[in-house]
Amino acid sequence: MGNRAISVGALYASSPVKNSKRVFALPLDRIVVVGIGYEMPFREYFYHFNLNYFDMGDGETIYNGGPITGDVSGSFDRNFVIMFDIQVRCF
Repeated sequence: MGNRAISVGALYASSPVKNSKRVFALPLDRIVVVGIGYEMPFREYFYHFNLNYFDMGDGETIYNGGPITGDVSGSFDRNFVIMFDIQVRCF
């Protein structure tokens, strides 16, 4: 009942599409993720804490919509997510 655990992880995913084919509705670029977790018992529960950082690139988008919808282009200066989660489970 006194066990503790530390976990670390990393992930890399390349961009699913080229910049010229990326649509504005889903501007996914490459994704880099790093995370750390800690698990500990307390009373009758296990607590697991995770902190993750997702860097999703610049998301450069070039969309040629035509004469009616127009053209859109742009990118993100900061395209990241920081996630903290807590899981609780019984022994």
